[in-house]
Amino acid sequence: MTPQIPDYWRHIGMRMSRQAPGEADVELDIGPQHRQGQGVVHGGVIASMADAAMAMAFAQLAPEESMSTIELSVRFMLPARAGRLVASGRVIQTTRSLYFAEATVRCGEDAVAVAQATFRRMARR
Repeated sequence: MTPQIPDYWRHIGMRMSRQAPGEADVELDIGPQHRQGQGVVHGGVIASMADAAMAMAFAQLAPEESMSTIELSVRFMLPARAGRLVASGRVIQTTRSLYFAEATVRCGEDAVAVAQATFRRMARR
């Protein structure tokens, strides 16, 4: 199942690059619009990618459901300046009302951030 690409994804240049049950990768080619004043990719771009990868990982398990992020934690480890960012999301656990996921964002071989999130499960409208 390939979900409709949200306008926000198009706006910042994200795209789905891999899907599997409970897993998904989202990628983005770094451009000048993604960098903050010091020349590195803005943390908000990286957090958005991690959030999107974790949400799409859940969508692979439950395409009939929707979700909403209720908690997101991101640890930034290295700056990213150029190349391609890939966020790999994975569902860790699900309950009746929540699911828990983790993601790693890489630039080439380097992990630039890791994230964990909790999402509320909802019926699709």
